[in-house]
Amino acid sequence: MKGDAEDAVINVNEAVPKGSDNSPYSVTLENLNAINAEKDNDGLQKLGGIKGLSASLYTDLQHGLDPDAPGPAGVEAHRTAFGPNKFPEKPPPNFFAILLDAAQ
Repeated sequence: MKGDAEDAVINVNEAVPKGSDNSPYSVTLENLNAINAEKDNDGLQKLGGIKGLSASLYTDLQHGLDPDAPGPAGVEAHRTAFGPNKFPEKPPPNFFAILLDAAQ
């Protein structure tokens, strides 16, 4: 999606205040969740669009995270700030749920 917001150059440290969790990123997990869950395009544009969000997370739009990068651009720093990038595992169904399902 091309637009004026993607072409804008912003200082991400001025655009969004750093989170209170001493994170090196100017966007918080709550911001990211709200933008994603609510499809909040206005919130994304306040961050400077896709390019601004990428810059605030120290990521590259073409190559993503550098696994060997030190500091806030590294995978470990992102994992520490935002948690692992995986879905929680669903517990397996218990015996009675399997039995009930088979009976139907």
